[in-house]
Amino acid sequence: DSPESTRPRGTSQLVDGAVPYLLDAYQGEQSVAFVSQIGIGEQPSLTIDLQSVQPLNRIHLHPTDLSDTVPQSTPPGFGVPRRFVIDGATLPDFSDASRLVECRVQTLFDVNPIMMFRFPRQNCRYVRLTALEPYINTEFPNAGSQIGFAEIEVFSRGRNVALNSPVSANFRIVERAISGRSIETIT
Repeated sequence: DSPESTRPRGTSQLVDGAVPYLLDAYQGEQSVAFVSQIGIGEQPSLTIDLQSVQPLNRIHLHPTDLSDTVPQSTPPGFGVPRRFVIDGATLPDFSDASRLVECRVQTLFDVNPIMMFRFPRQNCRYVRLTALEPYINTEFPNAGSQIGFAEIEVFSRGRNVALNSPVSANFRIVERAISGRSIETIT
């Protein structure tokens, strides 16, 4: 029952917003996701500076390399923290922070090509994603914490205001000049 609907819908047509299939096209430019080095600490975080205070109400996370190869060359949920929070603030030290999102990834069905999160409108300039339980790829002997996303979109009034915004991390960034997987690719 919403103003946008032209007729009532049955409960069998309800969805959770997840798109559980690969999004791919034979045309267009392929994204180059940011992937950190291994061993970035127990609570790595990424911070986006939107450059001005914006009324935010939605964030989309695009996990790493989901549609590069079929079958996928990376494990399901590669780089996505198993438990994370997203906070917003108007001050750079986050002393006035508000919790925007809290998420726990328990199964592979919790990670989708676009992870969408809505929340009540908050005025923020800074957005910080903190991995409370970072991703660890246990398939490799040198397993350690890692984080990676193809893109993080932050929405104000239906527009992605994070586009080309500066991003910083609380861990050392190793620039990957050959693969182009720099932290700037997130926005």
